[in-house]
Amino acid sequence: MKQTSVSFHHPARHENRIHIGCIRAEHCQLEKTGLVKRTVFPLVPPQVEYALTPLGETLFAPLTAIGQWMADHEQDLKLELPASKQKRRLKRSAD
Repeated sequence: MKQTSVSFHHPARHENRIHIGCIRAEHCQLEKTGLVKRTVFPLVPPQVEYALTPLGETLFAPLTAIGQWMADHEQDLKLELPASKQKRRLKRSAD
């Protein structure tokens, strides 16, 4: 199920400990390329949401296929995850 828009302060950012500067840079680049649309709501504090443009939505199928390929070949790939991510992966698989 695709989510139509996401807030800048989406919980996933905190869960994965993504640095706010990295998110801003990525959002800016995605907006410049026309893959993401930024909407600012005149609220206090200001609220900003990002949504895929029609062009950005065309990436959903190929990226999903790549993700599935990686999942299918996870054991074959020589991926070294930091210990913190390995613990999260083990916890998710136990749920």
